[in-house]
Order: sequence, then C-alpha cells, then structure tokens
Amino acid sequence: ERLESRRDTRTKFSGDLADIGVVDLVQIIDLNRKSGIIHIVDREGRRGAVFFRDGRVIDAEVGRLAGAEAMYRLFSWSEGRFEVEFKPIRRRDVIDLPSAALLMEGMRRLDEWTRLLETLPRLDQVVEVDYRVLADQLAELPDEVNGLLRLCDGTRSLLAIIDDSDYPDLEALTIASKLFAQHILYVRAPGGPREPEPSG
Repeated sequence: ERLESRRDTRTKFSGDLADIGVVDLVQIIDLNRKSGIIHIVDREGRRGAVFFRDGRVIDAEVGRLAGAEAMYRLFSWSEGRFEVEFKPIRRRDVIDLPSAALLMEGMRRLDEWTRLLETLPRLDQVVEVDYRVLADQLAELPDEVNGLLRLCDGTRSLLAIIDDSDYPDLEALTIASKLFAQHILYVRAPGGPREPEPSG
C-alpha cells in the first residue's frame, strides 16, 4: 500500500525482511508492474540483487549464483534489509518464468530445504570428512559427491560448502544430508572429541 500511494513521487522503497519478505516483494512488484532492482543484504552482510522489468523478475544475483537459482536462495533469506530502486532496466532476461511459477517453485524448494535442515547440523558449523568411513564406502558412492567432498576440508562451514559447490543449493544440501546419514561427514569440534552425527 505504501508503494502504491507513493508511486509517482518516490524512486526508492526500503525496509526490513522480517516485515516484508522476498516473496512479498516479488508479489508487490508483480502487482505494480514496475521496473528496477531490489538490493538485499542479509544479517551476515551477504548481498543479493533482483532485477525486474514491468513487474516480472528477469534476473537475480547472490554470491556465485545467478538467475533462478539465485532467486531460490534469496527466498530463504528472512533477516536483513532491502531497498527497492525503481528505474529502467537494460538487462538480458535470464529468468523466463512468470512470477507465479517462480514463486511456486521457490516455495517448493524452500519447503524441501527446511525439511533437510532438520536432519543436519547448523549451516555455520565447520564440516570434516571421516576418511576411514569414506574409504569403506567409496566404491558405492556416486560420482557427483566427489565435488562436494573436496570442499569439506575442515575449514569451511556447511553453508560455505554449499556456496562453493557447483550444484544448486537444494542438490548440494541433499548430497550433504546423505553424507551425514552415512557418517562420512561430521561437525568438527575444535579441541574436543568428535561430535556425534545426526541419526539418519
């Protein structure tokens, strides 16, 4: 309503993600048929951007992600700040889904992401490989897990591993969940004994 009432006099609109989430912002922009950029900063200071033209999301960026995958990541951000900047957008359309389809797929992935997180340690915890267990199960592991395992070097958090992997968020988290269930991955406990793995 604020956006609608000030639309002729205001070129920027900002707020808190706790009050207006990314899903709400996409719906507001879709209704108002505006063009511009949503700049988003989460509570850890990570930055993302959503580009929209005539009310339709055409591209997004966050970290190494772009297009729809970046949009799906941004849907999971619930804390931070946003600023909507209204202006003409000269940018190639990377996302060709209508807003409703983008939101529906985003919500489906977010539900799956949330479900997987319940089986995993916190995303900010550092993850290591148990090489004894890995050696026993190596022959049975699919090739796609290798890229993720290489990132589990004892210095990266689970979120950093997902960020740095070549897989979309949900795929990376699904692989990590399986590796934890098989006790190949565990949370590093600095200076202490190994933490017990979550039960599968």
